[in-house]
Amino acid sequence: MIRNLCLAAIIAFGSSPTRFAMAQDQERALSVEREVERLAGQRMLWPGFDPLTIPLAVYTGERTYLFRHPSPPEGFSAVAGTQPGIFACQGRHPAVTANSSAEIGGTVTATLLADGPRANRSPGDLAATAIHEAFHVYQRRRHPGWSGNEGDVFLYPTDDARLLGLRRLESAAWRRARD
Repeated sequence: MIRNLCLAAIIAFGSSPTRFAMAQDQERALSVEREVERLAGQRMLWPGFDPLTIPLAVYTGERTYLFRHPSPPEGFSAVAGTQPGIFACQGRHPAVTANSSAEIGGTVTATLLADGPRANRSPGDLAATAIHEAFHVYQRRRHPGWSGNEGDVFLYPTDDARLLGLRRLESAAWRRARD
């Protein structure tokens, strides 16, 4: 079975290891995007939030892919053989430095690193991170003067029994809301 898959890959992509690596690289980005689309269609994540309205940049180790971006900057070109609206540039775009967001081509874009050890994470895990980062873009659009600080969750006072109890209730409520 594995030999047949390797043979099929060689036939499809030629004998060049570089072409095969590029195909794997592209498939990683596309599989993350498919999972984002699947998860976004499952249920409403937050009132008014639709992750499919937020541009996404995914760096896979070889290229940076843009999904749903209204004006890809210079250096990006349409990815042949895919649906319209998917663009790529060689290497890591300078604005993509973390799982976060960045301005790319004048548009705030969620960013995802899917390279190195992160490349071994499942498309579902990577998509969940992408949606999380897209939510921050949405949040800043809705509340431009405010930004959530995720570090605050780790700084709750633990020496005050009442506050610690409230923090635990909040965590339990988040778990129930997620399921």
